[in-house]
Amino acid sequence: DIHRAILLSKSEGPAPISYDDSVAIFRLTRYCDAVSTALKESEALRHARERVHEAGCSVFPKNAHGACVLVPMTDAQLSEVGLRLEKIHIVALRSHKPQIEEAIREKVPYRLAGNKARPQLKDDHRAKPVQEYGLLEEAGKASAAGDAITEVQELRPQLLQEIALLHPYIRERIMASGASISEASVLIHSEPCCGNAKQHKNPRHFR
Repeated sequence: DIHRAILLSKSEGPAPISYDDSVAIFRLTRYCDAVSTALKESEALRHARERVHEAGCSVFPKNAHGACVLVPMTDAQLSEVGLRLEKIHIVALRSHKPQIEEAIREKVPYRLAGNKARPQLKDDHRAKPVQEYGLLEEAGKASAAGDAITEVQELRPQLLQEIALLHPYIRERIMASGASISEASVLIHSEPCCGNAKQHKNPRHFR
C-alpha cells in the first residue's frame, strides 16, 4: 500500500547520482574558509577542477548553494538530484575521496579557531530532499510570523500609549474625554474611529 511504499522509500534513501553509483555526495563535519581554499587551490584536486572547467561547468555553481562540485554537472543535472545541497557538501567521484582528504590536510590547520578540530569528510551527506527543505523553510517562516504577532499583541498597550503621546490629535481626543494618557490604549482600542466624530478625509485618496 501507499504507507508501506513511503516507508520503503525512506529506508532506501535517495537514488544514486550516477547510474553506476560512482559519484557521491560527501559531507564535511564543519565548514571554514580554509576548506574553501583547499578545494579551490589544492594541487591534489587540480585534475578534478580542470575536468569540470573543460566541460564548461563550475566547481561552485550557483544552483549548489555553496557546495563544491568536482564532477561536470549542469544546473539542470543538479536540480535532478532532488537534494538541498549546502556548503558542507562536496559532490565528487567516490575514488576522489583520498584526494579531497589530502587537500584538507594540506590547507586546513589541525586545530581551528576555538580549538575546534579539522573538518572530517563523511560518506553520509544528510542532505534534505528539496521538497522537505521547502516545507521546513515555510514552517520556520510561519513560526517567526506567529512570534512577531504575539510580541506585538503583548506590546500593544505600550505602543498605543506612545502613539497617543506623539500624535497631537490623538492626545487632544484623550484629554477631551477626561482620560489620562496611561488609559490611551483602552480608549483607542474601544474607539478606533474616535467615537461619533466625523473622520477626516484623506487628501491623497483619489476616486
